[in-house]
Amino acid sequence: NLLQSEIQTLRAFSVFIVFLYHTNIEFFSNGYLGVDIFFLISGYVITKRIFDSFSSSNKVDLGKFYVKRIKRIIPNLFFIICTTYITFQIFGPPNLSLFNETIYSLLGLSNLYYINHSRDYFNNIFEDPLGHTWSLGVEEQFYLIFPIIIYVCFKFKNNKLNILIAILAIISILSLLFFCINYNSNSLFSFYFSPFRFWEFLIGSFFFIFQKNIRFNKFIFILCIFFVLYITLIKENYFFDYTKNIAVLIFVGYIISSYKKNIIFENNFIIYIGNISYSF
Repeated sequence: NLLQSEIQTLRAFSVFIVFLYHTNIEFFSNGYLGVDIFFLISGYVITKRIFDSFSSSNKVDLGKFYVKRIKRIIPNLFFIICTTYITFQIFGPPNLSLFNETIYSLLGLSNLYYINHSRDYFNNIFEDPLGHTWSLGVEEQFYLIFPIIIYVCFKFKNNKLNILIAILAIISILSLLFFCINYNSNSLFSFYFSPFRFWEFLIGSFFFIFQKNIRFNKFIFILCIFFVLYITLIKENYFFDYTKNIAVLIFVGYIISSYKKNIIFENNFIIYIGNISYSF
């Protein structure tokens, strides 16, 4: 089932700026923020799907959730990883085996592998043909934990939503705090360690949970679009370090949760790119 146009348009934008970042052209040096946008969208979409499923069946079906995630993620992942590995065995430099990277990528643990081997994100991403799989590892680890938290909270008879919000708020605050603290002093953990990235997914979750309380304002909506473009596409801007990550997610979250149909987000070609963004 296809998602609404604003989400797919933002996915298309995200994959486009990530692609430009991977060209290693200095002008697109903020394109890595597309990954952060992907994380927020994943948190929003996964929360929506779990809540919708609960509304229709009055239960959180963990088995069904994990089977759907496996079917979506594993086939493409297996094909790309194996193709890359075989190609580099034939044509790649002899000192680059990729064996360990391949195994960890297939297991969804490449982010932890890069921490253990001190592979700095901003260098490794241009040297390792599997370097981009770190973000998928973070997503898979979030998918593993997040539904269990909802499952446990929804077992309570009363105040299940309030309990869930309180737990997610605590996790978000701790995750963001450690992300910021380690951003400069230990950037490997800030970028690769999934618990320090969970706040980005959970911002998406909160925007879904509180969506009914968020009102559309045309001026704010246009301002958010402007700032997303400004932060991600203009190399020299007034945002610095982790404030770029935080700001772009707040603006994107508002765009998604307050969206009213408009021509900017209804282009069929862009929506198509959004639909195939994971494969691309």
